[in-house]
Amino acid sequence: MSDLCNELESLLCPHISCADPEISEELNVTDVTQTSVSLSWSTGKTQHIDYIEIHRIEIDSSGSATEWTRAVSTSSHSSHTVMSLTAGTNYEFYVQIFSYNYSAKTNIIKVETGIR
Repeated sequence: MSDLCNELESLLCPHISCADPEISEELNVTDVTQTSVSLSWSTGKTQHIDYIEIHRIEIDSSGSATEWTRAVSTSSHSSHTVMSLTAGTNYEFYVQIFSYNYSAKTNIIKVETGIR
């Protein structure tokens, strides 16, 4: 179980499911600059008014989609701009969504930041 799941588990309830979910949400790029990428994603299955959601954006710049690191965690938002990236670099992103007793994952999307 990841650190984020442990945090969620202690905050939300003992029943949170953090198993590796199937891809069920769509990730899109809405803007790319030299040092940032703006992302948006659907939250169709996770829109529960009574539940808190955590959205964890994962990033990989290795080109192999094997060295994922957490870029940011946000709560109940379906868009975010990842900043402080390196110009002219290929990145891959996906978002993992955790809620009361539900978890989802977006598709992986590849993006190249702009070149000066």
